[in-house]
Amino acid sequence: MTLQTGVDFKEYFRCYVVGREKVHIMQYDPRRPARERYVLDGPPVAMPLLARVESDRAEALCGVGL
Repeated sequence: MTLQTGVDFKEYFRCYVVGREKVHIMQYDPRRPARERYVLDGPPVAMPLLARVESDRAEALCGVGL
């Protein structure tokens, strides 16, 4: 068994990437029940934060060689 601790972030996101060009960024809440984790009713996300998620996504792809 592995003991892990969670990080309590204010906002979580998941990114689905197809190739290098098609990216879908979704709000995500791991504290909700499994079928409700993709947030449909959340508050609007600030544009600078979305830009940061997009930038980090690009860096992560480069880091794995895509």
